[in-house]
Amino acid sequence: MQVLAALRFFAGGPYQSYIGEEEYTAMDQSSVSRCITEVAKAICEHLMQHWIKLDLSPESVAGLREGFYQKYGFPGAIGAIDCTHVAIVAPPVDNPIYMERQYYNHKRYHSINVQLVCDSKMRILNVNARFPGATNDAYFMPIRNYDGALYR
Repeated sequence: MQVLAALRFFAGGPYQSYIGEEEYTAMDQSSVSRCITEVAKAICEHLMQHWIKLDLSPESVAGLREGFYQKYGFPGAIGAIDCTHVAIVAPPVDNPIYMERQYYNHKRYHSINVQLVCDSKMRILNVNARFPGATNDAYFMPIRNYDGALYR
């Protein structure tokens, strides 16, 4: 039930109360919230290390470049990058740590700005969900290579 409720939220969001009212996931909003939290933690702790990884060793970078060139005729690319806004419930206006105005994006709703990088086979290589919705996409940190130097 926890996984079903969380997957339903991840697939369609943004309101937890509607998920709790559905036939197969009937539960109150606070239970839905706990399910989402537990499933997201499990994904981060157990799956991300195995499935989401950006290897910037010279051999891996050469393979990534070859994949983009073979599939799309795009020379030199190692990944496709984009950001999206994931809707959230607004933090309280008076919260000193999570300031409400920082999460209000240019599309006029509260969100977290999430950056994804994928390879030519659409496998996720990197996820960055650290920034509130008002943060411009250009602010995201640059990717560094295997020895810590800035990758260009």
